[in-house]
Amino acid sequence: MAICEEEILSYNFFQYGTPFFGSFRVKNYRIARNPLKNVFFDSDPHKNDDAQFEVTVWEGMENFDTTTAEKITEYFPFTPKGRLSAVAWLDVQCADGVDSGEGKDGADGIFGADE
Repeated sequence: MAICEEEILSYNFFQYGTPFFGSFRVKNYRIARNPLKNVFFDSDPHKNDDAQFEVTVWEGMENFDTTTAEKITEYFPFTPKGRLSAVAWLDVQCADGVDSGEGKDGADGIFGADE
């Protein structure tokens, strides 16, 4: 398992309108509420009706805003269960190519095969 539920911040964190960034080997990811808006203190019971989790994965050393790498984005309902679905999808995306221990360029992880 590349990404597990405990490594991703709670559902309430995303209601503050702040994205969560992370990485696993050569994969980077961003999870955010879409629209990116602070609704934590909003008492409207329908504040999240149209909201979604937006999960984006890309490879490389660049950050989300400056990368030229292809980004893969998927959307999930903005609910606690939707968060779990987002984490499960993210785990599959980040685990791609991990079974062989190889990165995109065929290297054996971050260290050479001799280490």
